[in-house]
Amino acid sequence: MQSEWYRFVEEGERRLQIGIFPLVLLPTGSQERGLGAGTTQVLLPIWIQTSFGPWMTYGGAGLHLASGDNDVVAGWLLQRKLLGMITFGAEAFFTFPLNENPVELQVNLGLVVDFSDRHHLLASAGPAFGGDARGQGYLAYQLTI
Repeated sequence: MQSEWYRFVEEGERRLQIGIFPLVLLPTGSQERGLGAGTTQVLLPIWIQTSFGPWMTYGGAGLHLASGDNDVVAGWLLQRKLLGMITFGAEAFFTFPLNENPVELQVNLGLVVDFSDRHHLLASAGPAFGGDARGQGYLAYQLTI
């Protein structure tokens, strides 16, 4: 999947790509029913990326703002393009709360199906450790504008 982000350094033969990848997540599910966070969330990360053949790896760290539950997140992902429109990946990321909550590690396997440059289906699932150890997952539609 080709993502839109603002690059400070373009990827070169011996140079990593560096930029920011701001995200705004809008609440669409009922928090009382365990379907989402129930609030608008903003992610402001610094991102590093490199590619080699059908492989891409990227990650970084940034500030996650969500109505009082603010934290710093850091993680890394490795993904491989398969069959033209399908990308498979694995990621691990930490959440460092800016309050008394414990640090959390999440490990996920995911899949992206690119129907076009703008329309995508995302799926991800895996365990979370620390705090409330649990399994988690999501299925989402992404519109890239």
